[in-house]
Amino acid sequence: MVQFKKTFSFTQKGNAMNDRQLKYVLTVAETRNISAAARQLFISQPSLSAMILSIEEELGTPLFDRSTTPLSLTYAGECYVEAAREILSIERDMLRKIQETSETVRGPLSVGCSSATSSLIMSFLIPKFLRRYPEVRLQIIEDHAPELGKYLQSGEADVLCTPALLNEATFHKKVLSHEDVILLAPPFFRPKSLREIPGKPFPVYDGSELNGMPFALMKIGHMTRELQDQVLREESISPQILLETERWETCLSMVENNLAFTLLPYSKLKKDVFQGKIRAFSTHADVYREVCLYWRKNALLPQVTKTFLAFTEEEFAAL
Repeated sequence: MVQFKKTFSFTQKGNAMNDRQLKYVLTVAETRNISAAARQLFISQPSLSAMILSIEEELGTPLFDRSTTPLSLTYAGECYVEAAREILSIERDMLRKIQETSETVRGPLSVGCSSATSSLIMSFLIPKFLRRYPEVRLQIIEDHAPELGKYLQSGEADVLCTPALLNEATFHKKVLSHEDVILLAPPFFRPKSLREIPGKPFPVYDGSELNGMPFALMKIGHMTRELQDQVLREESISPQILLETERWETCLSMVENNLAFTLLPYSKLKKDVFQGKIRAFSTHADVYREVCLYWRKNALLPQVTKTFLAFTEEEFAAL
């Protein structure tokens, strides 16, 4: 079963420290904006505002200073947030220890992934995993890699599947796949010169033929854009940037409709994308990304987490 939020109530109703209230206050404290927190929690902004006010009334003191933009914590709010993190951490450790007493793979599992890996996780791994282990209650967290690191550090995520970026001094890392950045070209592109190079999945083009050509790229600041820019620099290509987007799918659509070229990591899990109208070529530049598993060092891993790590490594090794 996949669920996006999980709630465990361990105090009496009416107490300002139940599980849901703790998470609501933490989310507002982290986003420093009621509307942004409501979107993240999948509730309406008025409902969240009412919940926060109710907690403050019960405590008899405000948790947030609403005169500042963005919101800031009062001293009472800082105390509440510190306690909330400790309580939720204790709860997670308790649940993990309880799970260890059972040989059956069951219980909650929180997997964090970036937008670049979420489609692979959801289409390839998760259906197989849940068919094999139907008693697992799965939560998916999708965010940018630096934010995912915070989820993993706090224990809100049990494991991450994301391109390599995180601090290996803090987390264990297992490389799942090595993905070369390749050129995806529209049907009209017929390069004058092609070379077959051992180890490259596709023929290699001459970069000089792409100067002035229209390209669809990811927006600046996106991890994939850094890889795209690196290829363009190393191959001395001066493109006409026709579009900058947040989504790989938009880049692919531009190529498929004969409007632009793009550069994207090549995954064996998405090899069907590189068939049909789109033409694929390897680059001279040795630019790639690694998709990795991360989990906390020195952390108690419940059986469900150990099983997911082993299952994921096994599935990727079989590709």
